[in-house]
Amino acid sequence: MKRTAGRVFVHAPGYVGYDRYTDLVAQQAMSHHLVADGSGVREFRTPFRYVAVRAHLMAKLAGMSLCDRWAGWDRSPFTGDSTTHVSVWEKTTQ
Repeated sequence: MKRTAGRVFVHAPGYVGYDRYTDLVAQQAMSHHLVADGSGVREFRTPFRYVAVRAHLMAKLAGMSLCDRWAGWDRSPFTGDSTTHVSVWEKTTQ
């Protein structure tokens, strides 16, 4: 099982949230939430499964086709280095 480095999704005073992808093939990850207050630092963990690859299959099975895919809301190009994506689908006419 290949583990990846954590990816911070929020950093604010007294709070850090990051995801660590624990199994890329099985699409499993752990979300970590670190909360600091006057009594110390507490960590909360939530396991989750992401569906990036399967979402494509689900859309195809629902009769949809991909119109556009960008790296972000600014419509920047989606590349192999992209860490996020925005996908636009449309219902395929029968």
